[in-house]
Amino acid sequence: MPGVVMVAVVAHGPDVEKPPFVRFDPEQPVPVPFSLMKRFVERVAEMLDGLKETQPPG
Repeated sequence: MPGVVMVAVVAHGPDVEKPPFVRFDPEQPVPVPFSLMKRFVERVAEMLDGLKETQPPG
């Protein structure tokens, strides 16, 4: 890929029995499971949505 890669998601074909994973650094020794990253992003989105509901219109 051209440019700087900040996050890479690696997903294998359906015939490969490996779960997808996320890497933030090509030199990172342990990849982050995609399911964990997905859960993290969902929780952050929930928290931010909750903040929007408590903020006065402005």
